[in-house]
Amino acid sequence: MKIALSGKSGCGNTTVSGMIAKHYGLEFINYTFHDIAREHNIPFSEFYEKEIIGRNDYYWDKYLDNRLSVLSRKNNTVLASRLAIWISKSADLKIYLYAKMEVRAERIMTREGGMYSDVLSSTFIRDENDKKRYLAIYNIDIDDYFSETDLVIDVTNINPNEVFELIRDEIDKRNLKKNS
Repeated sequence: MKIALSGKSGCGNTTVSGMIAKHYGLEFINYTFHDIAREHNIPFSEFYEKEIIGRNDYYWDKYLDNRLSVLSRKNNTVLASRLAIWISKSADLKIYLYAKMEVRAERIMTREGGMYSDVLSSTFIRDENDKKRYLAIYNIDIDDYFSETDLVIDVTNINPNEVFELIRDEIDKRNLKKNS
């Protein structure tokens, strides 16, 4: 079984993907810019500004997405990333999590701290930067996800356990099983 889960920051992608992986005994793949920044001992905000926004060659996007593409070929995985539903061509189930920006900003603020107005502003800017980069690199409009997904869940007013239950119901309905 291969599951691909996408959504913008603050939608619960990592949390829910981890829950799915644990429940079904699948490998959890969630390699992000945060991981790359940690590997290079650079604070994420500095890495993002300097290496993601500051470069014109999209090196780190391509590096990250190529790595995820290779990892997504493995069986019995849950791939969680902004572009997972586009990267994982062979996923048995492609899921997109959506939430209103204000709710995402509140969740990010709870997770990472900061003032709400600053987090809301940086979330908006990051969304816009992501959209521009993915259009430029891959011609992918990350706001046009309906044609790429099997299941879209508005997580604005539900918690991760409720999201997990909806996904579990879909997995059961499709009779998806872990490959031996």
